Parts: sequence; C-alpha cells; structure tokens
Amino acid sequence: MFRNLIQLIGVLTTALQVTMSSQYCSQDACFNIDLTDDGYANIQMEVPPTTGWVAMGVGQSMRDADMYISWLGSQNQMVLSNRKSTGHVQPTANAEQNVQLLGGSGVNSQTNRMIVNFRRLQQPNTTNASPITKDTKDFIWAVSATRPTSDSVAANIIPHSSKGTFTLDLSQPGSIGQATENKAARSMMLAHASLMFIAWAAFAPFGVFIARYFKWRLPTWDKWFIVHRGVMFGGVAVFTITAIVLGIILSEGNHFKTSHQIIGLVVLLAMACQIVLGFVMNKLWKPNRPKSPWYEHMHQWLGRSTVLLAWVNIGLGLKLVTASKVLVGLYIAWVCLILIGFVFGQALAFRHAKKSKNLEQVHHVNVNKDLPTTF
Repeated sequence: MFRNLIQLIGVLTTALQVTMSSQYCSQDACFNIDLTDDGYANIQMEVPPTTGWVAMGVGQSMRDADMYISWLGSQNQMVLSNRKSTGHVQPTANAEQNVQLLGGSGVNSQTNRMIVNFRRLQQPNTTNASPITKDTKDFIWAVSATRPTSDSVAANIIPHSSKGTFTLDLSQPGSIGQATENKAARSMMLAHASLMFIAWAAFAPFGVFIARYFKWRLPTWDKWFIVHRGVMFGGVAVFTITAIVLGIILSEGNHFKTSHQIIGLVVLLAMACQIVLGFVMNKLWKPNRPKSPWYEHMHQWLGRSTVLLAWVNIGLGLKLVTASKVLVGLYIAWVCLILIGFVFGQALAFRHAKKSKNLEQVHHVNVNKDLPTTF
C-alpha cells in the first residue's frame, strides 16, 4: 500500500510538472522543460518502457549539442549521461556531469511509461554546456530500441532508431513544441543517397554487364568499350564524386569516423584505381596476345569487389538514416534482381564459350583479333 501511495504521488507530481512546463511529443517520446525561478531547468523525458535509451539535446543539430542520454540500468535504476556531440558520431561523456537526476525517475507501472526527471542550471558554470533560457528554442532528440550493457555514464550506445528536431517557446509555460526539419540538409541527403544508388546499383552493374557479356553481341568491335567507358566514367565516377562532396558537407566537419564514411572513402579510392587500370589496359592491349595479362584480371576482380562493397555501404547508409523496412526491402530486392541478371549473363557466356572453346579467348582474342592495338 505504501508503495502504491508513493507511485501515486509520483504520478500526481509528474502531471503537475507537465501542466506547468513547455512540452513537445513525437510518436516515440515526450519532452517537458520548465524554467524555475531559482535558476534551474527541470526536464522530463518520457518514453515506452521497452525503449533502449532516450536522449534530448540543446541545439539545432548534432554538430554542437549538449546531450542528455538516459537508460534503465542493471538495478532497474535510471542512468543519466551528460554528453557533448560533435557530429554524426557517438557523443562523448563530459568529465563533469552537470546534471542531477530527480525522484520519480524509472518505469512507472501506473502509466506504463519510462520517465526520466532531471535538472540542470539554466546558465552552467562551464563552457562545455549550452544555456537553457527563455530565449532557447532549438532542441534535438533521439531514441534507440537497444539498451546499453553498462551503467557507466560513458557506456557505449547503439545508434538511434528514431530521431528528430523541435522548437519550444520556453518564455511561455505550457506551450506546445513543433517539429522542425532542416530542408536543405534533407535535400542534400536525398541527393547523396540517390546519386550513390544510381551510380553503384544501376550504372556500375550495367557497365560491368556490358564489358563481360556483350563484347560478342554489339554490332561493331568498339561499341562495348564506348558504352562501358561512358557508363563507368561519365556515370559512376561523376555521380560518386558529386555524392561524396555532398556527404562531406553533411558530415559537418566530422569526416571518416563512421563505417559508412570509411567504406565510402575505400570505394572512392578503388574507383580511382579502376579508372587508371582501364586506361592502362586500353593503351597496352594487343590483338595477338595468348591470354589476358595480370592487370586485366586485377581490373575485373577489383571492379566486382568495389561494386559489392558499394552495395554494402548503401545498406549502411539506409541504416544510418533509419530508412523504413519497405525501402530496405525494395533495395534488397533490387540487388537480388541484379545478381539474377548476372547469373543469367554468366550462363550465356559459358554457352558462348563452349562454342568458342575458351571463355578467355572469347573476351579478348577472338572478338578483337583483327583490330588495331588501341581504340
């Protein structure tokens, strides 16, 4: 009975705080902020009890935000971590935790919600924290379905599964916040994703398919090379470079810190090597050679590996922006269709090779045997 009374008092206290504070709610979480006369900001974060962690930040983006991340600890107590974010990487815990966890925090069985009540100074005595005053209006938030495995304030956290930004008028107690969106950043992100998809999930497979399976099918000897070079250089290279420039802008100064960024750099370097190898192969090609030299095999296998790596990175990009299951499913289905196309192409190639006795000769000698050494 005493325990139920305590929980009831907690519910009434929470309800009173919510009615007096400014509030923003998304589908995943609610955030309440109340500025007190004694110089403190009382903050409440409320999420479903199955949430792994919840976070709120002071600022317009993760480039420079004062973050408050909380999760249910191993002893069913709330862990609260004050961190500083510097971009789209995991925020680091502050050496000095300028925050105080308040009573009423935890999983409330009456409301079936996980609640985090805490407070901090409106004007912190440190340069590492952003002020929260009546003029403050920009906030960010995020949640994850995966709970950290440690109770340390510096515990490693799994990337968010949902995120957003909102504005809140703290000069008007009881005001309702509004979700905001950086339209320019969103447009750049969509452009980055679209360019990379077209480059590596459309142009690149097409260019590879032409070079491997259409040398004996195009009407004249040089057509396959013209198409291959145009697609790979004019399509893949130009689109990739443009997309990476957009990605660098979006990273807000935090370059090559995530798996997606690092793999993107590897793909870019591999693409540059492929362009060089392509021109070398063209320059050194001879019609009377008995077999393909090592650098042609290197070009073929590096190309295939780079395409596969780019496909993986597109998947990581979809995960990074928490793309819908439908979009991820469509992407996987598209990749599967490409692979089926290559299996079909390989079957035709072996059929043609059987007639020509040697697949290697089909690709390099028989097709071009009476032609000049350069294109």
